[in-house]
Amino acid sequence: MPQQPMQSFSEPKKSRLWLVIVIIVALVVVAAVLYTLRNQIPFVQQYVSEVPSDDVVAIEQDLQAVNLDDLGSELLDIDKELAE
Repeated sequence: MPQQPMQSFSEPKKSRLWLVIVIIVALVVVAAVLYTLRNQIPFVQQYVSEVPSDDVVAIEQDLQAVNLDDLGSELLDIDKELAE
């Protein structure tokens, strides 16, 4: 009979072990995601810093700076690729 209490003690230890393993795996995944996002943030900050203002004049200047010369040919290429 002394073996039965030992088994009941080992079952909670196993469940705690699985809980600890799941927590460690979750922390590793979160750390990997944060590391990846941290490397992408400078790109976002660079883009945001390029738009200094949201007034109409600044927006019009930004629109004028966009090169749309080859837009028609690019759309035709996209149509060809979709048709294939």
